[in-house]
Amino acid sequence: MKQTLLENPDIVVDVNEPREIREMLENRGSNIVVRKLAVADYVIGKLALERKKCEDFHSSIVDGRLFRQAEELRENYEHRAIIVEGVCEGGVSDVAVAAAKARLLDMGISLMWSANIEETATILAAMTKLKDKERTVIVLKKKPKTREEQVISAVASLPMVGTVLAKLLLKRFGTIKMLANATKEELMEVEGVGEKRAGEIIRVFNSKIEGS
Repeated sequence: MKQTLLENPDIVVDVNEPREIREMLENRGSNIVVRKLAVADYVIGKLALERKKCEDFHSSIVDGRLFRQAEELRENYEHRAIIVEGVCEGGVSDVAVAAAKARLLDMGISLMWSANIEETATILAAMTKLKDKERTVIVLKKKPKTREEQVISAVASLPMVGTVLAKLLLKRFGTIKMLANATKEELMEVEGVGEKRAGEIIRVFNSKIEGS
């Protein structure tokens, strides 16, 4: 993991974030620095934050991106949070959203909600007043994963799994191929895997890509 120390800006903003929100932060008195961040959209002291519009939050639950990004936040920063921006309407069931919230909490990641980009800027500016006085450390290059970590991360991205259960599944089945070929009954032999969770794992491994 390649890191760099900065001379204590209030907030570091990823270069891909909208110019609009940078201007809003400056108008709220925040001293910002723009950098290309490998992980997170904003860094305030030791806190890393990812900003997601509500539609993206929903789609990232479905395709597993949310949990891969959350894992990267956890691996690279001491404190981390995700801000969900906008009004969520349909797309993902309340049960799936609740499960995602619980999983993020289990990963040590706070979840915050804002109505729009203006409120997001207000939240970020307020958080700069609370940050540690130590210099800000940002991640410019992701820490390379070992082969074992790559396999665990791939299994952890399955719905309703996560890192702890991924390790248990791999301990039981050995490889992703063996896991993909497991029956529901065999999956349910693993501690923490009930009928619903086993069904979701099998559903993913047997899903067809549209157009294939």
